[in-house]
Amino acid sequence: MKKGLLLILSLLIFSGCTAEYNLNIKGNNFNEELVFVGSTQEEKEEIKQYKFWNNAFVDDQVNSETNDKLEGVEYYDQVVIEDNLHFKYSFMKNNYRMSNIVNSCYKSFNATEVNGKYVISTSKDFLCFDNYPNLEKVTVKINVDFPVKEHNANNVSGNTYIWEIVKGKEDNSIFIQEGSKDVSQDKPNQDIQDEIITDEGVEEKNSKQELIYILIGLGGFGLVLFILGMIKKGR
Repeated sequence: MKKGLLLILSLLIFSGCTAEYNLNIKGNNFNEELVFVGSTQEEKEEIKQYKFWNNAFVDDQVNSETNDKLEGVEYYDQVVIEDNLHFKYSFMKNNYRMSNIVNSCYKSFNATEVNGKYVISTSKDFLCFDNYPNLEKVTVKINVDFPVKEHNANNVSGNTYIWEIVKGKEDNSIFIQEGSKDVSQDKPNQDIQDEIITDEGVEEKNSKQELIYILIGLGGFGLVLFILGMIKKGR
């Protein structure tokens, strides 16, 4: 569980409420928005009465939900539009990886440049489903202003890549990789994947390293025994 109250979870007081996550990338600006939609009149009233402030950065040393803003802490802007509760914050390219929303729902989240190309990737499990059984699905939409080399989105509409994060699905990961206008300049996909390691990848890499060390150790031990045997034979 991430530090502080999980923003996206703290809002799921509305049974049957659906959520949509939007990220609009334009140059160095990463405009994030989380929208909660009430389906009944009771849920709509709950949305209108929501009065808490939620910090935008996951590393802020404060609770993510508070009645009053604290000095020096960046919070999501929140507004009710047509009975829908909107949370918005404008990140920059170099700090989007600290998004409180995304970090709250994924164990591993990477948003960084690799060889001059921007990559967003997450681990497979969507943690929010484990904590709140009433949450069934979250739609994620990422709009980009750059060519895309590879992605694992469920649907694409123009420059918008859409993921349906569904409870019970084996792989709810998000992956999108910036490409070059000249595709001949793109590195092989495996080169990019090797430089972006999720928690699952770290565990696999460590296991392989341990096996290599064991084999080297056994080989070295065998060599020592062979040399000792030769010496003994020579005597």
